[in-house]
Amino acid sequence: MSIEALIAFTIAMTILCATPGPGFFTIIATSLNKGMPAAFAVLVGITLGDLVYLTIALIGLEFLAQTLGSSFYLAKYAAGAYLFFLGYKAWKAHAQDTTISREGSRQLLKSFFVGLAVTIGNPKVMFFYLALLPTFVNLEDLSNTDITIIISIVVLVTFIVEGFYIVTARKIQEKFSRESTSTLPNKITGSLLMLAGLAVALQN
Repeated sequence: MSIEALIAFTIAMTILCATPGPGFFTIIATSLNKGMPAAFAVLVGITLGDLVYLTIALIGLEFLAQTLGSSFYLAKYAAGAYLFFLGYKAWKAHAQDTTISREGSRQLLKSFFVGLAVTIGNPKVMFFYLALLPTFVNLEDLSNTDITIIISIVVLVTFIVEGFYIVTARKIQEKFSRESTSTLPNKITGSLLMLAGLAVALQN
């Protein structure tokens, strides 16, 4: 695998992560509403979803992707409904309720599965790995080292780009909560969460 191919894939992966979409809205909204631990749990789920499609592409089982997409069809709508519900709770919250609930193990597990469902049900992610990835590398000629490098790029780029968004969103939320006693921060958070829910549910 050439250096040029690795650079091109890294750039494409960065664009995929940085482009607003269901995953983007989900992590931003979760960071604002539930805090960074829950947002990073979503990010772990998103990353695992990426690795599922990457594995399918590497072993040449495109038909399995269609099966997985159908299997997680309802999960996608459940994730969208859950995010919309969180948005409604945030919208109705009082000014002091900057975080709707504390992060426990159950909350983190919920967030993880939301992230996983968002990615599995996102056709843009499926297209990236099953259609675009083969244009960067010859999947049949990859060595174990090449595969390890590709997996590392996927994980690192996803965590760096999306992690930056998570931290930035949380800092903005904390600044709002310190400087304002109005319900505007909660209205913004609720709107983003409901937008994330709609983006997840309506993504074709």
